[in-house]
Amino acid sequence: MYKNRGWVSAGTAMIGAGLAALVLFVLLLKDSFNAGDYLSLVVVFLLSMLFIVPGILIIRWAKKNGKK
Repeated sequence: MYKNRGWVSAGTAMIGAGLAALVLFVLLLKDSFNAGDYLSLVVVFLLSMLFIVPGILIIRWAKKNGKK
């Protein structure tokens, strides 16, 4: 097992939060054709990527450097 299991679970939680924000993005995208508020769509998409990308990097770092 990995020595840095806490980091792996933290990265997984960040990916989960990013996926939840991505689902919110898709739901807002469906309703945005009438509203036209594209700035909030961009903000929600960037927010999801700000969670997903570091989550993946944290997991990769923990698995590479955390072997016993």
